[in-house]
Amino acid sequence: MYSLILLLTLHLFADFPLQNKWVSERKCDTWEYMVIHTVLYAGVITLGLSYLGISEMWFIPLALSHWFIDYSSGCKMKLNLWQDQLIHITILLLILVVG
Repeated sequence: MYSLILLLTLHLFADFPLQNKWVSERKCDTWEYMVIHTVLYAGVITLGLSYLGISEMWFIPLALSHWFIDYSSGCKMKLNLWQDQLIHITILLLILVVG
């Protein structure tokens, strides 16, 4: 349970406060801002995973999946906020299960 709470807390921190309004508004205009957000997000989550004894190899899959999900929700408007967050959290749960 501690692992889940830690990852959810890190997810909320990395996906909202670390993504300031400036980056949020520009990440669909140019790929550099999406890279900034996804690398910061994946880095924070990977640090949490490492603390839990889970491999750092999840950094690239986290960054790529986060890019795809945010692009689909924020840039293409195919997902709403709840769907976006549900998919992010499902990925974190899968990582905890697979390790």
